[in-house]
Amino acid sequence: MPHLFALCSVAAVLCAGATAARISVNSYNGVAGFAAFKAAHGKVYVSDAEHAKRAAIFAYNVAAVHRHNAAGSASFTLGVNQFSDLTPDEFQDLLETRIPPAAPLPLPGAAANASFSAAPQEWDQEVPDSIDWRTKGMVPPVVDEGQMGSAVVAATIASIESCVAIATGQAPPHLSTAQATGCSGICDDPVALASVFVYVKKNGGLASEANYPASSKNVCKCNHAAEKRVSGTMMGYDALAPMSEAKLAAAVAAGPTTAVVEADKMAWQSYRSGVITRGCGTKLNHQVLVVGYTPTYWIVQNSWGASWGDEGYILVGKGTGANAGAGVCGINLSPIRPTGCGSK
Repeated sequence: MPHLFALCSVAAVLCAGATAARISVNSYNGVAGFAAFKAAHGKVYVSDAEHAKRAAIFAYNVAAVHRHNAAGSASFTLGVNQFSDLTPDEFQDLLETRIPPAAPLPLPGAAANASFSAAPQEWDQEVPDSIDWRTKGMVPPVVDEGQMGSAVVAATIASIESCVAIATGQAPPHLSTAQATGCSGICDDPVALASVFVYVKKNGGLASEANYPASSKNVCKCNHAAEKRVSGTMMGYDALAPMSEAKLAAAVAAGPTTAVVEADKMAWQSYRSGVITRGCGTKLNHQVLVVGYTPTYWIVQNSWGASWGDEGYILVGKGTGANAGAGVCGINLSPIRPTGCGSK
């Protein structure tokens, strides 16, 4: 199997800390601070040498967080999270194992069964200045992708759950991540951003977690009997024309929309609060869910657990100047939104 589930291999960083509490960075200084970090995020190291190495990296990162926050010149603050014992290169490896930098990122609009839409008819509506689908109860809880192995699966499932909730006026359902992983082919091609959408459209939807539960035996094997027990339906999806903040806003106004960003920099590794307006480029390597926006920023649900960032969320600034087309962190380059959702 390729790199899809390699996320749990580097110091167990992504599989630990899913429920760790958010603690002030000031509590993480010195030897006692590292002990508190290990306890908060369930860290266990394989040797004394590894422990010493991680302690030194942690101290360096905490000092960098303090310097950033003390400078007061940025529009966002940094903090300590499950990634704070990793070097920048190690953190980048967590994402780049899924999307190798040598391989150009496939634009989902070119994928089979996608409709490449500049202005889908159902979005032909007045776009509000601000919207936050969380306040309407239409966004599922933040997940830790270490539990499913893929940001693509996490973001796609969350978007479909939101789409079903909006269509039915009910709370988001719990749809099967095991089905999306095992039946979509993403295990064989983890950089195919639209692969889960393609599969769900072909299957007509996804089963509930109860009817297609996760199994530790073979996460990449499809249960063909269970996959037919569809609970949440999805008839299609739209891959938006890139380089347009207005089109992304129109899509998000209709419902939470997936996007791909460059998330392998310190601004993401140690993000705590505020609006990111710099510190990332357009080397896309991580899929997220845009659940709302204001005139100045996007509200983005990440899949690194609720102890990361602002309770699992990050605010990404809307583009200005050089970022106007691609968007900050490349957020305007590859958005996809499910359509025709419902329930059975």
